[in-house]
Amino acid sequence: FRLLRSAVFLAVILHCLCVLHPVRLSRAALARSTTMSSAASGIARGAAAGGAAALGQPTPVVAAGGAGGGAAGAAVAATASAGVAAMAAASGVPHSGRAIWHGGPPLSAILALALLLQTSAAERRASAWQEGDTVSFPKYPGRKVFVLSGEWDFAFLGDVDLVAAAAVREEDLRRRVAVPDAFDAREWLCPAPSDAPGGRGCVGEGDWPCGRCCEVSRGPYGDERCWRNRSETFSRCCDLVAIGRRGVAAYRTSLPAAVTLIHFHACSMHCVVLVDRRVVAEHVGGYTPFWVDLLEGSDAVSASPSEVELLVLADNRFLPSRPVHQPYFDWYQPGGLLRAVEAHELRSGALYLKAVEVRPRRGWPLGEVEVKLRLSPSCAAWEGRGAGGSSLRVSLAFDGDPAEAPQPLAALLRGEEGAWLASVPRPRIWSPRDPNLHLLTVALWEGVEEVDSMTVRFGLRVVETTASHVLINGEPIILQGVNRHETNPHGGIWMTAEQLRQDVALLHELGANFVRGSHYSQDQRFLDLCDEFGLLVWEETLGWQARLEHLQDPLFLQQQLQALEETVNASANHPSVVMWGFLNEGQNDDYSARPTYQALAERARALDHSRLVTWASKTKMRDITLDLADVISFNDYPGWYDASVDEIPTVWQSYADWAREHHPGKPILMGEAGASGLSGFRSPQQLPEGAQGLAA
Repeated sequence: FRLLRSAVFLAVILHCLCVLHPVRLSRAALARSTTMSSAASGIARGAAAGGAAALGQPTPVVAAGGAGGGAAGAAVAATASAGVAAMAAASGVPHSGRAIWHGGPPLSAILALALLLQTSAAERRASAWQEGDTVSFPKYPGRKVFVLSGEWDFAFLGDVDLVAAAAVREEDLRRRVAVPDAFDAREWLCPAPSDAPGGRGCVGEGDWPCGRCCEVSRGPYGDERCWRNRSETFSRCCDLVAIGRRGVAAYRTSLPAAVTLIHFHACSMHCVVLVDRRVVAEHVGGYTPFWVDLLEGSDAVSASPSEVELLVLADNRFLPSRPVHQPYFDWYQPGGLLRAVEAHELRSGALYLKAVEVRPRRGWPLGEVEVKLRLSPSCAAWEGRGAGGSSLRVSLAFDGDPAEAPQPLAALLRGEEGAWLASVPRPRIWSPRDPNLHLLTVALWEGVEEVDSMTVRFGLRVVETTASHVLINGEPIILQGVNRHETNPHGGIWMTAEQLRQDVALLHELGANFVRGSHYSQDQRFLDLCDEFGLLVWEETLGWQARLEHLQDPLFLQQQLQALEETVNASANHPSVVMWGFLNEGQNDDYSARPTYQALAERARALDHSRLVTWASKTKMRDITLDLADVISFNDYPGWYDASVDEIPTVWQSYADWAREHHPGKPILMGEAGASGLSGFRSPQQLPEGAQGLAA
């Protein structure tokens, strides 16, 4: 049967090739059959998906595919003939654009196509992710960046050993999911093609996605217009076990072999990253970004001429090895690739900029900033190792101005970091009323060659406190805003750029000037918007009501410190971020909790002395750690847990008086207030329909 199937496929493809008069495939093309197979399988999938690659019909270019059946295609060209040109280009074979076969294909082409048909599913992965721009600042004009947002191969492996999950089988990776993805927060999971009735999938009339058909918000059986007949039931086509499941999930795609760095904006909760099935990184903490340097694990990465397999294992179980995540938190903690994944291809793999931080100097003239660099390990040891003993140099360019002459890096370096003072030409203050932003591009040079560059965006503002106020640029400001969880009713934890803009618009409509990112590190895209619209932000690390057993646990503290460092490093250039926070509502009325609070406060200030430090206290006047904070913050719910609504002014004034007496010089902030609500509920006399049995 397999031989017959291969023969039929070969005959069909050869017939198409003869009709289309494609190019001659040389021995070089045959040697690159893996690359060809990626492009060709992408064309085939693109044609099958929309039927648009019929002979002579225009077809859009699709270059944002994923791996192993999870791709729209490596290259779908303007016509089927142009698609063959894309194959030729991927194989390094020139294409003249005219027919050169007139009597049938040569033997080399037949052999190449035969090998193409026999390649495994893993070799047919589409590796041509679309080169583009990062989803947020910084930008990297000196690199090729691939944003891996799109379809990946997927398997939910369940309650298995995380190490053993690296041996996930090819037949298990049949499903396709769109990344970013929370694998336990979907209402549905599209079936693999072989699972669907007739093997044709479960979509109905038109080109509707699985999600539209299976979303229970459209009805108890999804959108019933999707089903072709009664035998194609909602239960057969929609995998409802996707909600709330705990275990290990596998995500797979392919990358160009030249990729050096991978940036995960958030992977939850414990993630293991493998390249060609060899571990290159692990990370614990579901909301903080992290980078993977493939050069550091170069011994473990195969030297593929074209592409490598990227496999990510995401484990969302609550285990003692990750105490930073606890099952009692009062919001759902999903698992998966929660935010964007980006791959970076560098000009010089070993020499690159890790980060550029720009901080205004308090007490100095406007525009005086401290520029801090973090560099790759090779930069510190590079001096004189380049061609002709060349040295590394750096240049700065503000706001698109011509770059200054490159300066030697050696004099600035202390280990892998360098810092110096600079003046911003034409400086403008950033404030909530007037959120002016500046750009800085830093270029790294080896001799006369630019090897890397990075563009960051920053604002010139200073945040301080007096006895009763937070000051922005020396002016007191009353902070009025909300606590915000990063979620939406139609897509779970992942929010589109438009949904983030809608949240910012709602905050402006409320008249808010302040937002607390509760209770984890924020999406950098949201912080970019806050920079642009003048919203002040309290950003904090993951935590909710930490108990003494956690606050005394060295592993818990280690993971908290790691999360704090990753958060500060990621958000250092956002002028909107004015406070660092941690340990929301921890059990801080016991002296055994104090060392953990002190360690985190000291680390926050060591990483960034230009912002304020706080945490939300539910123990309030019993909190024995408040002297460590810059701003005192109480969570208080009069009218719900204690007191009554009409007592709010009296109660909160008593807190302010107490803070002034016991912690003079520190302003006080109400971090949380309010009450639980029921949609439509107004009073016991105005119950929503269907809720008459509920107590007021």
